[in-house]
Amino acid sequence: MPLRSGVAVGSVAAPRDDTEPFRRVVSPEVTLPKPARMAIAVGACVVGALPTFLAAPEDRALAMGLPAIALALGVILQRVDDRDRAFTVDLICAALLACPGLTAHGWLRLRATDAAAWYFPEQRVLGILEQAGAGGATAGILLGGAVALAALRGRRAVPLVAGMVAAGVWIGAGSLVVATLIDHLMYAPPLPLLLAAAVTAEWGAGAIFGAALAVLASMRSTPGRERVAAAVVGAGITAACTVPVATLVETLDLPTLPDNLPTAPPGPRTVAPLYAPDGAPSADALAALLLASGHPTLTDDWTRRDYPRAPWHRGLRMGVVVALPPDTPRAELDGLARAAFGQNTFRMALPGRAEGLPPGLVDHLLGFPTVDLLLDPAPADAHWGTVHADTTVTWDSQSPEGSPPPPCALRADPDVTVGTLTTVAFRLSDRSSTERCRGIGWPPARCHPGGAGDPLCPSPP
Repeated sequence: MPLRSGVAVGSVAAPRDDTEPFRRVVSPEVTLPKPARMAIAVGACVVGALPTFLAAPEDRALAMGLPAIALALGVILQRVDDRDRAFTVDLICAALLACPGLTAHGWLRLRATDAAAWYFPEQRVLGILEQAGAGGATAGILLGGAVALAALRGRRAVPLVAGMVAAGVWIGAGSLVVATLIDHLMYAPPLPLLLAAAVTAEWGAGAIFGAALAVLASMRSTPGRERVAAAVVGAGITAACTVPVATLVETLDLPTLPDNLPTAPPGPRTVAPLYAPDGAPSADALAALLLASGHPTLTDDWTRRDYPRAPWHRGLRMGVVVALPPDTPRAELDGLARAAFGQNTFRMALPGRAEGLPPGLVDHLLGFPTVDLLLDPAPADAHWGTVHADTTVTWDSQSPEGSPPPPCALRADPDVTVGTLTTVAFRLSDRSSTERCRGIGWPPARCHPGGAGDPLCPSPP
């Protein structure tokens, strides 16, 4: 009987290896030589850490540590047999390469918490945004570490690489959105920008983004256990690298204001004691609130004050936020201003209500902007004007224009309400407006039309 071609008598055919394609896919080996992989890893870490090294001196140790970690891992991996525990080695490498970025972000939060406390009360919310949006350099550390992980561990580490990339993109995008929002606060921020700020400030959204990117980057042949682990790592790193706006806002303990306030554009608010009466305003109640808040009683007359290290509108003053309905008459506001002045409080902030903001953190932070009325006398060169009930202003000499704009002081007709005055004050504080004031003074009742007058407040022409 003839023998089949290709098969020798007495021989046994070698069994077929069906696992070879799988081994080729998941093997941690890559085609580049090991010295080239180390060079790519270290180079990526140097490039990624360079912005941090140049931006923040206190973070330079972390910036220098990233390429050192990549170099050490490259040397160690040449001496490690990881065929039976490749994914464990991947996790260790990812954790070591992510440590500088996570530490830099944590250090950013600590610096921001301290720095936000040193802003003026009327700028503290804006300071929170400025400090929270300063994490763009951290993105470079994380992205450099991701490239290093890909170079050192090859294709099977792609899900973990995707998690680190998600963290870098997330903190970079959040910092960019916050910085753009600060630039737009002098105008009307567009709704897409507000929505982006609301999303990038939530750590839960970051966790979903990191997990989703890690899962999408998983190869079809990646075991399910490793895919889940990569998703958890990606979610954790990305959530931890969220811009710390929410954390900083919690340190201020911003009170909730009523909604029946004058309409105003989105913007920051003054951080000060809040007076929001349920019924009619009471000067005695305001004085008691300020006294309990540590504002001492003042017996001096209404005289100009000297601020040697700052212009009049930037002088350091104790303040109070007075939340009143829009139809509150001017006479009620005059009584509250007199009570505030008697408690050594020379900054009275009027809040408004900005509509159309996404609910949550952005609405809590920018939905109740305030405009300040300064209760001590305005400088001698201030522009005086009279507010009318139709929101127009009649200026004594010329309207406040120029760069920089002049300080102003406002009188108001008896029929002017808080809503009218708030609208005018926001308009005069708008940086894009032709008529603009660097500080708005609010004199005592005797300076308004029909009052007895005062040498520090010229009579209207």
